[in-house]
Amino acid sequence: MHTAPIASMDLDPAGNILVTGGHDKVAKIWNAHTGEWLGDLRVPFGDHPHSGRIYSVAVSPDYKWIAVGGYIGPFDGTYSVYIFDLDTGSIVYRLGGLQNVVYQLAFSSSREHLALGLGGNEGVRVYRLQGRGEKLWTQQEFHFKEFMASVYSLVFVDSNTIVAASLDGTVRRFGMQGEEKARFNSELGSRPAAVALSPSGDFIALAYKNKAEITLLDSLSLQAVQTIALPGEASKEYGRVAYHPDGKRLLVGVTGPLSLEEYELLE
Repeated sequence: MHTAPIASMDLDPAGNILVTGGHDKVAKIWNAHTGEWLGDLRVPFGDHPHSGRIYSVAVSPDYKWIAVGGYIGPFDGTYSVYIFDLDTGSIVYRLGGLQNVVYQLAFSSSREHLALGLGGNEGVRVYRLQGRGEKLWTQQEFHFKEFMASVYSLVFVDSNTIVAASLDGTVRRFGMQGEEKARFNSELGSRPAAVALSPSGDFIALAYKNKAEITLLDSLSLQAVQTIALPGEASKEYGRVAYHPDGKRLLVGVTGPLSLEEYELLE
């Protein structure tokens, strides 16, 4: 079990392996069906009390790699993402030189790209992954720095398009050349914290760090198509959202106290 809050989790595409990462500075691998613990992944960390906290984990679509990011460093004033071999649990690559902490990681469906949502105004970095095993290496495709605050969440809509949400109040859709294709501006003072792609690929569910509401966006235009009011309380934060596989329900992660809430979508 984790000994501190869990900040991130991800399933492999077949739903067999679950990876969790937390503030206890450990990523854990589980059998998603039985709950059996399969192993730990540990990253190097420095002297800062937060150093080593894991904020994001991602499993590659081909079941080969697990990417781990967070407050990993700083080493020489920069932060890192570590990529582990899923079979052996060994580190196969360190992606270093990052100027802020990593809040979100996502592989493209082709496993060709790895996207990073970064803290501060560092925005989104996307890297091309090449090679396998110990011969893995990366090349930065682009650095999208138009966000004015931390990017807490991002998702690949397809292999060539990303939607990312920032605490600056914007959700943006952009392509692999870093070109912005659409933007959603939330109400003044709103802090977008999580995005999820519907199973059909047609919609984006948007949750806010400071707002008891889910906004459904058209995944192409990012225009709002539906608003779901949540039974908000002053002590609650709705910081995570996911679609049920049937596409008809949303699962919303809540803090204060910790819980998971389910909401049906309108037909």
